[in-house]
Amino acid sequence: MKRVFTVSAFLISNDESEPRVLLRLHPKLGRWIQPGGHIEPDQDPITALIAEFKEEVGIDLSSCFILPLERDRVQVLPLPAHMTSIRMPAGKPNPGDPEHFMIDMAYVIHAPHQSVRQGVSAQWFRKDQLADYPMPEDVRTFLNGAM
Repeated sequence: MKRVFTVSAFLISNDESEPRVLLRLHPKLGRWIQPGGHIEPDQDPITALIAEFKEEVGIDLSSCFILPLERDRVQVLPLPAHMTSIRMPAGKPNPGDPEHFMIDMAYVIHAPHQSVRQGVSAQWFRKDQLADYPMPEDVRTFLNGAM
């Protein structure tokens, strides 16, 4: 079965008395998840994450990462904090998609609170608010331990 690789990040504020995490309402899934997206063939996970965050929520993460070190044609990348392999049924998330696995590499980034681009369905959540919103159980469980 086909595997599609994605990358995402749990952006957690580190400049507030109570940390908050940025989540977006996925337009096709109808659930709150961490921003991210597909890794294109010409991208490494970090390059893809920076591009997807800018595109989805208007936040520039480029200063949050040291660019991957390359030596002897080997690129050393930071390890993700959370990985999932999700079996996606045919037609999800897009009509015409075959049944496939979506493998997501999620990073945790602690950074000052930033505003999201206007018109984007994204918001900052405190830990005590997570139970009140629809989200995948692995996201809720991970955040309860990470925040």
